Amino acid sequence: MSGWGDDLTQILQRVLARTIPMLPPGRRLEFLLDDQERFNNRELPTAYTFTVESEGPGGTVEPLQYVVDFGTWADSLMKNRPTKRIEDRLGNIEKAAKAFSKNYLRADAPAIRAEQQRRTEMTRQRIEARANSVQPPPATPE
Repeated sequence: MSGWGDDLTQILQRVLARTIPMLPPGRRLEFLLDDQERFNNRELPTAYTFTVESEGPGGTVEPLQYVVDFGTWADSLMKNRPTKRIEDRLGNIEKAAKAFSKNYLRADAPAIRAEQQRRTEMTRQRIEARANSVQPPPATPE
């Protein structure tokens, strides 16, 4: 059961009920099971037992059972959303981008273009002046 509603519960039940045909060494499967709301809803269980059955090179491996108790995480950083700092910083970037965009729209674009063209022309004139002021070396007689 998930605190995020029946849709997620059904998806998780379908995914976790399937047999995983193979899982190479060092690989793992990750699923989003829930969030802090699980601990606010007392109707949802916090402990689950998983049975792992597998085949190895020598045949069937003895089944192993694991108990996963989400209750141990109830007071952990999970409620503080570990990604909160990243979310806040991205929110600040979004605000700055919106402010920049708004100010750019209010700016006088023709005046900005004219100033840019004026600076380009001044730079071109300086380059031409330098080129005209450099005397070519005298020709050497053959």
